[in-house]
Amino acid sequence: MSKTTKLVPRSEVPERYRWNSVSVFKSPDDWNAEALVVEQDLKSAADYKGKLGDTPETLLAWFAYTQDLLIRLGKLYVYANLAYSVDTLDQAAAARVARVRSLQAKVQAQLSFGDPEIVSIGLDKLAAWMESTPELKIYQHYFDKLFHLRPHLREADIEEILGLVSDPFRSSAAIHATLTDTDLNFEPAVDSSGTTYEVGQSSIGSLLTRADRNVRQTAWENYADGYLRVRNTLASCLATGVKQDAFFANVRDYASSLEASLDQNQIPTAVFDNLINTFKQNLPTWHKYWRLRKQVLGLDRMHVYDIKAPLTEEDVDIDFEQAVNYITSGMQPLGDEYTSILKRGVLEQGWVHFLQALTGHIHSS
Repeated sequence: MSKTTKLVPRSEVPERYRWNSVSVFKSPDDWNAEALVVEQDLKSAADYKGKLGDTPETLLAWFAYTQDLLIRLGKLYVYANLAYSVDTLDQAAAARVARVRSLQAKVQAQLSFGDPEIVSIGLDKLAAWMESTPELKIYQHYFDKLFHLRPHLREADIEEILGLVSDPFRSSAAIHATLTDTDLNFEPAVDSSGTTYEVGQSSIGSLLTRADRNVRQTAWENYADGYLRVRNTLASCLATGVKQDAFFANVRDYASSLEASLDQNQIPTAVFDNLINTFKQNLPTWHKYWRLRKQVLGLDRMHVYDIKAPLTEEDVDIDFEQAVNYITSGMQPLGDEYTSILKRGVLEQGWVHFLQALTGHIHSS
């Protein structure tokens, strides 16, 4: 099997390994048309404001309206991100991503009165409505979660503002993604014979599993050096993200941003603390593993670029179809229906965009 030293351009990836984006929208024009319709339909949210507690039929209609709107928004988001994720230099795709993120914030703001109004209905009345209108019973878990979060819900006007700021508050994450996925360049890795290998976001994982230690070392060091060159900008993005988390935690009256994050899924902070403590308690097992690994690899000292080194000198290449077979076999306990849908989606319906980095195969240890 021939091996190249360059990353395969996205435009040269065979059609069968690309996103099937036309299954979402046939063209960018169709996407644009739907975005305009969603924005127009969003105005209908005002028809429900102040009325959700009137009748169970009104509440049911609200759920139908919001779910339809959010599903359509999700399709707009998926389509925009499919093109952008495979080519962050595509300015048209970047514009669609920016537009749908703004639309998402607008939707969040316009629908923000819903949760406070539902809470104001009260659990007893909602329980009675679920009995009289069985179609509402599927929202039982939603109601339970909503009332769990009740102490941290703000008034409708504040919820609207929080929805609107969600878009500009994504800036630090967006800047980080643009910097690391688009603007960062890395020096190539070099193997023991002097052959060079292009280092990129899609190839670094493969390079770090190579049997040739020189490839692993130079790949890791050159990749890390790329980040170190922009470390101050990255640190600023991180600091901004921390401040944003702290802001939302304070606004919603949480003791910490950790509590605010975990509480969305009703997870106590004690669970997180227990996870960390359990890890610390089992560190000796990890240390034993690394000592054995160092011995098997014949190394005087283990470095971070040795963590994924194969335990044999033979590189193992797994083609895409075989990798899918391995994954679906591992998921077999979930049932034939699940695995058949997954396999068909990945191999026939274009659910993934597979980049053939370096070898045209998935590299594994």
